[in-house]
Amino acid sequence: MWKKGYITGSVCKKLLIAIILVLLAANAKILQKSAFKVPSNIKIGLITDVGGLGDYSFNDSAYEGIMKANKTLNIPVKVVTSSSVDDYEENFDTLSQQHYDIIIALGYSMEEALQEAALKHPEIKFVLIDGVVDLPNVLSITFREEEGAFLAGVLASTLTKKGKVGFLGGVKSSLIDKFEAGYRAGVLAVNPKIKVETKYTGSFNDPSSGNHLAKILFSQGVDIIFHASGRCGLGAIQVAREYPSKVFIIGVDSDQDELGVVKDKSGRIIKTAVLTSMMKRVDMAIYEVCQKAKEGKFTPGHISLGLKEKGIGLSPMKYTRYLIPLTVLKEIENFSNKIISGKIKVPTTLK
Repeated sequence: MWKKGYITGSVCKKLLIAIILVLLAANAKILQKSAFKVPSNIKIGLITDVGGLGDYSFNDSAYEGIMKANKTLNIPVKVVTSSSVDDYEENFDTLSQQHYDIIIALGYSMEEALQEAALKHPEIKFVLIDGVVDLPNVLSITFREEEGAFLAGVLASTLTKKGKVGFLGGVKSSLIDKFEAGYRAGVLAVNPKIKVETKYTGSFNDPSSGNHLAKILFSQGVDIIFHASGRCGLGAIQVAREYPSKVFIIGVDSDQDELGVVKDKSGRIIKTAVLTSMMKRVDMAIYEVCQKAKEGKFTPGHISLGLKEKGIGLSPMKYTRYLIPLTVLKEIENFSNKIISGKIKVPTTLK
């Protein structure tokens, strides 16, 4: 409880931050029409989400994009990892103090920290992946994940042998809702009688929880699971690799198909547990940002990428394509064309 005439230290800090943000926002508006001067020796920093590197998914895809820029565009880069949300502010401060010209942040959970950093440093350009911050020095890039998830649902609904498929989410949020909503819509578009079982790990960084919940889903009769759960999905893939009967995981963000391959001692493939992956081309988006920045063409604003822009799509299914009838592949293509043309509007929320 507050005492009369007394404000706690934490409340005081919040009030002070709010005042600073208002003042900085006013200053930022002055720069709204100013052109950015891109130095010839541009430096770009990347801050990972809490899943960190080694997730074979979202963060690793971003890493591939920025390292490609480092190699092919000769841009000095630095990657800073986040172990928890408490690291965000410090990571922004570190890169800002080291005078990085562009700072790329991964994940919607960094919106608040990025906004504060962008207001404090209007001379620095910021990129936010999977979130939106409306400031004159920020480029926000989001993806229409629901479109790719819809195609994953079409494939799962067509190939399930048990009439029951699963969805494994990470942290419940509006972003992951897009994955689940699109997946459900794709499943039901093929066969409204198919049942979709759902589990959430509550994390993007706990493979053991993904392992545990995948076992539960498979024990409930599910034979195909689409995961949107970061590193948790690695645990789910491991279950599918070891499961005694034929079950599949659909990977997410990066091409995770190879993670499901099981080989014998001679190197012959004896099983594959990843049916396909719903790829979200974070790598492509980050590389293009770096390329444009190098050319002096960094433009703030908001970009949305989906099937039409080739920012979303299914993996080539290198190890499972032989399992999928040509009629099914054609049906996926037809659905994709209808989404691109606008004939099908994929839902982004759960009803």
